[in-house]
Amino acid sequence: MAMYTALFGEVTLKEPYTYLIDKTEDGRWEFQWDKLRADQAVNADPRVVEFLEDQRHTSLDAVSSTYFEEYDFDEYIDLPQNTNGDCKPPVVYDASRRTVFLCTDIVNYTGTINRLLQVLPLIATTWELYELYEENKWDLQPDKHSSRRSSDGTLINKTMRGDRLHDWQPF
Repeated sequence: MAMYTALFGEVTLKEPYTYLIDKTEDGRWEFQWDKLRADQAVNADPRVVEFLEDQRHTSLDAVSSTYFEEYDFDEYIDLPQNTNGDCKPPVVYDASRRTVFLCTDIVNYTGTINRLLQVLPLIATTWELYELYEENKWDLQPDKHSSRRSSDGTLINKTMRGDRLHDWQPF
């Protein structure tokens, strides 16, 4: 049985990369990651190549399990108004701010989330994403990934590990 990892929060896309988010015929927003293959500014970057080679990258805008249905996402993020207090739909886009609200869960055995975090500095100006492994959802706070500038001004990902929610003592 596969274990899922939730990824939720906001990403503000750089102006040239707003083409990565598209509305489907049924009105849902979804990422068009494969469009990066044709983007000569980034398609040769090893981080993009590795991300696109990961078959699970296309699952980053879907909710595929029920393991997080009872989870209180709004303890960590402000949910968009049209999500009805949960993470559905999994992608909401605010074009005026170029901001994507993402709430997904995937089987992360191939490191898809880490690969996405390596690509974000190329396509986004800011992000604040939370990651939580299914097995830890009641025991740990989610890990927080956010955009930061390094001392040389390079945009990087900063990860803070989630704390234990309570002390657990064996009998």
